[in-house]
Amino acid sequence: MHPFLTATREAATSWICTPDGRLSPQTAPGIAEVRVSRAQLERALELLDAVAAECEARGLEVSPVARTRFHRAGIGIGRGGKLTAIRVEERRELVPFSEEALERWRPEAEDWIWRREPEMRERGWCPRANGRLRLRLPRRHDPSPTDGWRHSFSDQAERPLEHQLGDMVTALWARAGTFDLGGR
Repeated sequence: MHPFLTATREAATSWICTPDGRLSPQTAPGIAEVRVSRAQLERALELLDAVAAECEARGLEVSPVARTRFHRAGIGIGRGGKLTAIRVEERRELVPFSEEALERWRPEAEDWIWRREPEMRERGWCPRANGRLRLRLPRRHDPSPTDGWRHSFSDQAERPLEHQLGDMVTALWARAGTFDLGGR
């Protein structure tokens, strides 16, 4: 596995779990931003490793990126100083909120739940991680008004993220300022 992703796996052991079931990453340059449940952490890291390996095979570099106003610190992929921050998040869905759920959440998020409990009771629904991943790139736009850059890739029923690797690498190449896809 890529050294940045090995460092991310080690760092994730100390990350806390938010009430929606996802980890709250403490990102730093060289630590990937992966906002996923512990159950999906390995899959997210394997996906990022596959993207990094494919990008490096095509001449792009994987490097640490510092925090900017457009993205958090983490890892970026690009070429010639044009790095695109990359992150993976687990999608959420609303599930019915019940007394049982409240009792289960109290030990996990005692400092959070006491502030939000009345809102959760009134709303009747709460967000929970659902196992579907999404790879995100910062939103950016080409100078051309008709051509925007794709910034999100999501698990689909018939096409999981692992089958969209080519699309992700193509999007990262476009952001690196080159459209020569290495003969592909």
